[in-house]
Amino acid sequence: MKQHRISFLLVLVSYTVIASLAVAQPVLTGANSNPVAGDFLDNHQGLLSGPAAITFGGAGQTWDMSAYYASPFFFANVVAASSTPYSALFPAANIAFTGNEWDYYLCSATEFTNVGTYHSNAAETFYSDYQKVLVFPFAYGNSFTDSFALVRDTTYSHGNVTANADGYGGIALPWGSVSNCLRVHTVISEVDSTPLTLASFQMDQYTWYKPGVHFPICTYSIFESGPDTLYLWQYLDSSVIGVEEISGTATDFSVGPNPFESEIRLTTPERNAKKITVVVCDITGQTVFRKEEDYLVAGLSNSYDLELLSPGLYFLTLTIDGLQTVKKIIKQS
Repeated sequence: MKQHRISFLLVLVSYTVIASLAVAQPVLTGANSNPVAGDFLDNHQGLLSGPAAITFGGAGQTWDMSAYYASPFFFANVVAASSTPYSALFPAANIAFTGNEWDYYLCSATEFTNVGTYHSNAAETFYSDYQKVLVFPFAYGNSFTDSFALVRDTTYSHGNVTANADGYGGIALPWGSVSNCLRVHTVISEVDSTPLTLASFQMDQYTWYKPGVHFPICTYSIFESGPDTLYLWQYLDSSVIGVEEISGTATDFSVGPNPFESEIRLTTPERNAKKITVVVCDITGQTVFRKEEDYLVAGLSNSYDLELLSPGLYFLTLTIDGLQTVKKIIKQS
């Protein structure tokens, strides 16, 4: 009996150790992913000259789009749909994005759904069969399919959506890296049913979501219509995600205070360094501060004067003997 008990305890301890080492997979829920009134969307967007090599999926992946900078493109406030002047046209919606147009969505514990769009100087979009964007909960290996139908001005269209959470991991963007993302591969096929045209298109879309962030981190879309193919790249401005550590690659350090007013103090890891480089960039990627040190003692704290910087968000890159880590810092007024 005693031997059996010891064997059971060893198995239990082994299972506990393995479970504690496992990395939790990201799970999207309505509570941690749906936009809410008061959110602000700041998106960058641009066309790529060709396909990007980031369509591979799988567990624990790292996708690199750090070289693909895009200009700021779209800004929107998230408000309650009932507070907008066109809410009567979209009675099923409870959330609206206000920017150059009014985009209406239904947000719930089980779904995030496109209800329609009102354009002040273009054709409105009304869904007779709403188009699902996400269902909840949604995790690696989950999938869903949906059909939709809509009218744009006088044009009737219908189509299908197939979405599959085909990967998770981290993605490197032009302003830094974001970890613990769920990648969703969506294929949208749409047919314009208007007589004489019967045009069709397909969109192959790869979207990265991070639990706790109410908008997609980034989206890579491939549009195919007839002989034409477009590669569209979008990503969130770093200010939308908030002040958090951006995933590093090989080393670590502490920085404080953060936010700061005039001076920051860096504490290096517990090992000596032959060469250290400190670089601070603004949100456009422009270097605004650079300092190199030939030798640093383990655990040493150094102070750097950044008083002349304008208030706002910056990215601090620390390179120690070729190993690099990036953190967000904020300069207060």
